[in-house]
Amino acid sequence: MFTATTIQRQFIHSLYSSAGILILEPVLKNEKDAHQDNRLFSIPVHINYEDTDAGGVVYYGNYLGYMERARNAYLRQHGFPLSLLARNYNVLFVVTDARIKYLFPARLDDELQVTLKVQKMRAATVMFLHEVLKEGKCLVQASVNLATINSETFKPCRIPQNIRSCFDAARCESTKVPKTQ
Repeated sequence: MFTATTIQRQFIHSLYSSAGILILEPVLKNEKDAHQDNRLFSIPVHINYEDTDAGGVVYYGNYLGYMERARNAYLRQHGFPLSLLARNYNVLFVVTDARIKYLFPARLDDELQVTLKVQKMRAATVMFLHEVLKEGKCLVQASVNLATINSETFKPCRIPQNIRSCFDAARCESTKVPKTQ
């Protein structure tokens, strides 16, 4: 799995050449990591008061929202904002499974990075792997499965080919999926 120990603190911007799209890629420490982490996408998240619970830490359910923001930002950046998916492609994405491992808490005013990679894709489903990082330290790991449904009938349908190509840009070769006990 892409772990916080293999990612240095600073991120660099690079141009995704085939699509002319700006993505964030980590600065990596060695060749093995470079092979493993060449498709990382990341968004920043600032922790506000509304994100925290009575103990002053981020409420556990909010991490799912941050991951949703990362997926939406990824699609939007590749020309597929959610508002157009139903209208132009007659598809919606629905979460069918989410597995989360909470390692360390985030707190008020923390600056986080929420990453995503595509673990696997089938005709009508896609699995995303997410990490929530603070200064390179992994706080949360998750896998989230999405299925595509027809926006009118709500029945399963295939992921359109141009959206599949978009997901291929974030595909990783092999990583571990967080397991629940």
